[in-house]
Amino acid sequence: MSAIRKQEINRSLKWFNRALDLVSAHANRWQTAFIAGTLNEDHSTQLDLLHSRTPTLRKLDVKLYRSTPGFHFLPAASMLQSMVVDGDLQPFQAPTGAENLRLTRLEIGTFSDYHLICGLIKRCAATLQLLSLSVYGREEVAPTGGLQLSLPALRKLKIHSHIPEDAIRMASPSLEELVVCPSALLGTRSLIDRLVTSQNIVSLNIFSDDGPRFTIRELHRVVGLKKLRELVFSAHGYTVQKPQPEVFIELATRIPPIWPELEEVIFQSSCYFNARLGEAVVGFVRSRNSWQIDKKEKPVGLRSVTILCDGCSAIQAQIDELLVGAST
Repeated sequence: MSAIRKQEINRSLKWFNRALDLVSAHANRWQTAFIAGTLNEDHSTQLDLLHSRTPTLRKLDVKLYRSTPGFHFLPAASMLQSMVVDGDLQPFQAPTGAENLRLTRLEIGTFSDYHLICGLIKRCAATLQLLSLSVYGREEVAPTGGLQLSLPALRKLKIHSHIPEDAIRMASPSLEELVVCPSALLGTRSLIDRLVTSQNIVSLNIFSDDGPRFTIRELHRVVGLKKLRELVFSAHGYTVQKPQPEVFIELATRIPPIWPELEEVIFQSSCYFNARLGEAVVGFVRSRNSWQIDKKEKPVGLRSVTILCDGCSAIQAQIDELLVGAST
């Protein structure tokens, strides 16, 4: 490296450290913080910044791609409610005697092993209401026999990736909303089975992850949600959600009916609609709201079906007419 280049780097680091000093001086007034980068011995100022007292901090978003072994990030933030952690989880493992966090929202995106994941979740298990898991790779470190989590206040769970069989065992008696991608429905069998049998979930969001589509095979993994009232199809970013017509044909004709208390279906703008899917959805609405298959197993009629996709106004109008006709 040339001497000129070294001077440029040193000058940049000098200004960077000055900026961090200015930011750190006001840490006691932070309400939201976003920190990203690589933390090691050469970034001691950043480590000091993470140890600042933040008594008013409510939301923290941290993306750490590599950290110093043994470094623990324990924010002095008694009001912290929401935390997003992407990357290295090692700094968030609490040493003996550390206080638990009182988070209500925790989102984890990581390549870390499941011991680290559960260690972080357990730090806020008593108060956690929303948990999002995106765990990629490292299946070889998935524990045999599973790691037990008790989440008594959890109301919403997002599973955006496949989790190895029995890696995590979760007790969540208050869970009401499940957001899950199709690959997780097939790959996370034991966890999904326990969630389905809890009988408390009233909302299911099928989230597209550019992986397998939601077909009849995935549908049969969640037919046990007897109290389900809301079904949503969505996707992230530029990913396209492609609901399969066969799913709605199955919903229209299965005896006893799947999800007998279902009242609302929502197709977000990320969904792809073609004529065949539109025909299947219309047939599903007609069947549910004028059930003639088996009077003894009559489901609750649909109250609302919303299609937010472009070019679907004609299908929406046809469905609205069916819904109005069923309510009169």
